[in-house]
Order: sequence, then C-alpha cells, then structure tokens
Amino acid sequence: MYRHLHTCFLLLIFLVSPWSTCNAAECSVCDIQGIQPAIDLATEKLDGHWFVTHVYMYDEGAPGNDSVYTSYTVDVVPTERGLTLYHNKNDSSSTTCDYVETELNATSQPLRLSTTGIPTTAETALTVLVAAADNDARHVMFYICHGDVTQQQLCTRATALLAGRQFNVTAARNWLNSVSTSLPCFTGAPIVVQEGAECPLKPFWNIPGRDCDVRSFPVQGNFDLNKYIAKTWYEMTWLAPEYIDPIYYYQDYQHEYEMQPNNSIIVRVSGRNEKKECFFENVSLTTTSTPGKLTWHDVSADVPYNVIQTDYDHYAMVFGCYNMTSSGMCKKARGWLWSRGKTLDRRYRLAAHSKMQDLCLNPAAFFPTEHKNECVRDTGGSTSLRALVVLTAAMLIFVVSLTT
Repeated sequence: MYRHLHTCFLLLIFLVSPWSTCNAAECSVCDIQGIQPAIDLATEKLDGHWFVTHVYMYDEGAPGNDSVYTSYTVDVVPTERGLTLYHNKNDSSSTTCDYVETELNATSQPLRLSTTGIPTTAETALTVLVAAADNDARHVMFYICHGDVTQQQLCTRATALLAGRQFNVTAARNWLNSVSTSLPCFTGAPIVVQEGAECPLKPFWNIPGRDCDVRSFPVQGNFDLNKYIAKTWYEMTWLAPEYIDPIYYYQDYQHEYEMQPNNSIIVRVSGRNEKKECFFENVSLTTTSTPGKLTWHDVSADVPYNVIQTDYDHYAMVFGCYNMTSSGMCKKARGWLWSRGKTLDRRYRLAAHSKMQDLCLNPAAFFPTEHKNECVRDTGGSTSLRALVVLTAAMLIFVVSLTT
C-alpha cells in the first residue's frame, strides 16, 4: 500500500492555523517569481500518505524550537477541482489530534494550486507551487504563500513542511541539502517531528458552508435498480466504522446480485481475507420507498445502503450512516467506491472524491482494496473453499475411523 512505499518526499505545505506563517517584519517580502514549477511531474504522483519530518514556521505566536510534534501526517487527495491536503497532527502539549483540511484548485499554470474560487478570507487564501521534484516523485518540494500574491509574484507570509513516504528524518534532510532550490524567507532551523503513533484518519469533517447533515444527503437521481445490479461491482475503496490495521484488509472483494420474487436482492459476496483465503457469503439488500436508498442486511447489522452517485457502467459511490449526532453529523458509517472492473480510471475516482467532499467525507479515510487473484465459486455457487476444505478433512477422518 502507498503508505508503506520506501521513498522520501519533501512537502512544503501551508498550515491553516494562526501560527503557521512568517510576516513581512520578520522575513521581509518573499519573492517567488524565481521558483519554477516542476512541470514534468505528473500530478497523480503526489497522491497518498506522507510523514512530516520537519516543520518550518515564523511567527511570534508559533511554537518555538523546543516544541515537539509527536506525529504529523498529510494525506494528498485528488479531486476534479484540484488537490485537498488533510493534515493530522499532534504535539507534546496536547493529548488530542489536530485536524486541518486545505482544499486547492488547479490553475492555468501546471503544478500551481490556489484557493481561488474557494470561499476564503485574506488570511486563509494561499498559493502552492511544486518547486522541485524528481521524475518518480520520490522527492518533491512545495512552496506555499499564505495570503494574496502580488502581480510582482511577492507574498508576505509563507510556511513549509518537510515530509517523506516513510518517516525518515535523515533521508528527508539529506534530500533537502542535495537540491539547489532556495526557500525564500526560511532561514531559521525547523522543528523536527518525533516519530510517534499516527493520528487516526478523520472520516467526517464539519466544513463551514456545507450541509453536513447526513439526513439531507441526496442519492442518485432517477435511480435505476435493474441497471445497478445488472453486473458485478468490484470494491476499490471502503469506509469502515472503526480504524482497521492494513494487515487485515481484504483483497479481491466483489458483489454480484440476484433479484428475488419478493423484490429483495441476494448479494453474493466473495473475496480474500487477511490470510489470503477465499471466502463466499450471501447477504441481502432490500429496497425502501425512496429509489436509491436501500438497506444492507448481514449478521452484524442492518445498515443504510444509499447509492449517492453512479453512472452504472463504470463506478458507484455508496454511503450509509447508522450513528449520528442530534445535528445529523455522522459518527459511524459504512461506505464503498465500486468499479465495474478490477481497476478504476482516474477521472471516475476524481468524480467520486469530489462528491465525498461535498458530503463532508474524507476520501483518505477510505481503505484501498487490491484485486490480484479473483475467487471463483464452485458450481453449487454457495459453498466456500474454506467449507470444502473442512468437509474434505471430516470425510477423511470418517474413512480412517471405518478402517480401524
């Protein structure tokens, strides 16, 4: 999985917080016109999970160099609009994690992003430049201006993070020393992040200006159930009620459907568990009075299964909240991003990510599912490989008992 790649990454990323900027009196005006974006870098190579190792900041209200971050990660999520950065951090002065979401739109210049078009104030506006990168994005530098950039390409405040695909302070620092790109306004020593337990990803965000009441979430318009269940859906990502260690992720997970005379739907589930063993089971879906809103029934719970968005031929996004606050903010839910094939074209992922964000969901909190070796049911269509192994063993024991 991408968060285990043994590569090093340099992120210089804006932090939306009162201490994450340098001001003109302390660092003068930051001249960014000499920074040339790394136009040969494919944007998708920035996607994924990064470990912050160094924090650069200049402000009277900022923590000093004696401050200790015990964990700091950033998830970069692509959308139809641009990129979103999800910051998950903790420091020694707090027992709780701090979460910050930064949405960025693409601009006419490659690898230059900004909050243009997103409701902001003069304080929260920002511009991000990918200032340096190698071809496979093992190393990347973002330089971020906080506030408006003048026509002369000057900004009065900036902030930066140094991070890697794995937590390696020495590797990140060595790469920084090996590149010639300058860091306007950053001359002081950074804060070095300690390697502590990661903050868990936050699946739900109460975003100002958006309706985060799950009771008002729309479903696919003019929903056609027959088209939806006509072919197999392959799971691309999924949202669990609780954090799950990657070693327990399923692989090759898929659903097939069969309509019943009573209008309920049998869902034939298959996949491989954490031991890479095939499993097969049947669950059911039932319809409700609202097209697109179904109910998922399995041994653990009955969960809303709302088809939020689908084109029937390529992808579908499904979400169901079953524990919420009095204001309708979701606390526990299940969700899926489905594909009609074992991979999903990037444009459909971006469409799904954008819709997730519109509904105050964090796409980075959805766990990935790999498809490597599909499990095939036997001709009976209901007995799992595991059950066959158990049955065979039982028969052998019975035969041995008869011969002794």
